[in-house]
Amino acid sequence: LGLLFAGSFLIEKTCNIDGMGLLGYQAIVEEAEASCHPVKAFATTLLLAVHKATEDGHLIISFGIGDGAIAALTAPDDVRLMNTPDCGDHAGQTRFLDRALFQEVDDLYRRIHVQVLPDLEALVLATDGVTDPKFDSDNDLHNGPLWWSLFEDIRPHLVAPSTTETMDPLLEYLDFFVERHHDDRTIALLHRRDGVTNAEAASTVGGGQHD
Repeated sequence: LGLLFAGSFLIEKTCNIDGMGLLGYQAIVEEAEASCHPVKAFATTLLLAVHKATEDGHLIISFGIGDGAIAALTAPDDVRLMNTPDCGDHAGQTRFLDRALFQEVDDLYRRIHVQVLPDLEALVLATDGVTDPKFDSDNDLHNGPLWWSLFEDIRPHLVAPSTTETMDPLLEYLDFFVERHHDDRTIALLHRRDGVTNAEAASTVGGGQHD
């Protein structure tokens, strides 16, 4: 079972998809009260995914709120977008994790996506700080070759640091420069290691935060 989180405020509490979102909001409220700041000061997006390799294929359950993206990379150049990003009419306009979400049942459950895929090379959760510089439009998020190009860029960095003093290679990658794109960057990946067969769970997770 693989469990991945990505967002501008990371939460690790439970394995219930809608419950994770609720506990995430409660964590924000607790932090706001403890630090004497308004809840709005902790405006956050949230991406969640659960993966389980089964006899029928790769089961993926996902949840997203905000303008990040969850992508399942299957056969070469193919991708399955596992969320619908909340993108407004203007740059930086999006939906954040808030109490109202859990009072809007239809909206809450439409954010949960369930797929069983026969093949899975990688599952990528990335905030808009990663996707905006790499994808020119929301339509491009459905473009398989663009996701595979991003994954091939990242793949060499999915290794452990050479020493305890060395920066994580994935964090180094997230420091890439694209003019006018300076948003925070968070990414979480589940990917197949070399030599792992399709019947086995993709089993390596990498993540990083860039501010």
